[in-house]
Amino acid sequence: SGAGSGTAGFKFAVNTTGFTGITVSFDPRGSNTSSRYQQYEYTTDGTTWNIISNNSGALVSAFTSTPMVTLTLPATCNNNANFAFRIVSIFAPSTTDYSPVGYMATPTPSTYAATGAWRIDNVTFTGSNLSISQNSISGLKLYPNPVTNGTLYIESDLNSDKNVAVFDVLGKQVINTTISNNAVNVSKLTSGVYIVKVTEDGKTATRKLVIK
Repeated sequence: SGAGSGTAGFKFAVNTTGFTGITVSFDPRGSNTSSRYQQYEYTTDGTTWNIISNNSGALVSAFTSTPMVTLTLPATCNNNANFAFRIVSIFAPSTTDYSPVGYMATPTPSTYAATGAWRIDNVTFTGSNLSISQNSISGLKLYPNPVTNGTLYIESDLNSDKNVAVFDVLGKQVINTTISNNAVNVSKLTSGVYIVKVTEDGKTATRKLVIK
């Protein structure tokens, strides 16, 4: 009681590489002596946590409609290998202690206890695939990966002209070019994780690319 606000709860590490428009839905419930305030947070680097919102103390001691909570996550969560989402227990706003789920229970209101339990069900992350179509390009190779010298090479068995589109972690297209010599200039890209979409002879494939 009175300690550890925002430090305990549920955490979900979900690699969203290749996906955009990320949402999360879940069904929470709590025992009467557990904290009724849940705070929703995300990270894009695995270390720094950013607050989305809290549930305004709406946690109850039963599963009701499904899904009970649905959140649309910021664009920085798209196409991100380091994305994670968490739900943490926090003090009641403007106080220094937890408010229990059963604070208005009748005939006897509950008080907060460290033995109170949260439960969660039907946790689902959804998003749209960055690639429109996924067909096999025979012998497709992208190298080096990671790229350190500013040039990415793309080869295939057919080795015909290829359209190459590169997307950043926000799902924004940062390169769109057609190559005939297997080389793509990526020297203007900053360090990070990208998605490369390659189209050759009507076939399309995607690969993850790391720039260092």
